[in-house]
Amino acid sequence: MSDDSTKDVEIARLQERIYALKAVIEKDIVEVRRRLDELNHEHARNIERNKEYLASPLFYQNRDSVDKRLGDLERGQANQAGKSAAWVSIIGVLFLIVQIVLRFLK
Repeated sequence: MSDDSTKDVEIARLQERIYALKAVIEKDIVEVRRRLDELNHEHARNIERNKEYLASPLFYQNRDSVDKRLGDLERGQANQAGKSAAWVSIIGVLFLIVQIVLRFLK
């Protein structure tokens, strides 16, 4: 009989251990589901946030267009500055010529 009672005690201990492990597993399942739900929500937020950004080909196309327009503006500005410098130089030379002529006429 002691052999049977020992087996019963061992079975009862194993059943308690199984119940404890089931409880731990159920808690882990709840935590895994919570984390999965969190990840799914974050993924959905990332998809929404990424809608605000340009795709790479479109970005590079727009960047090239903007670079070309900026280059055109810079060339126009440099042309204008060159023309202004030329006019200032011409006016300066004319002023010097007038000063020289006035000195000789005195």
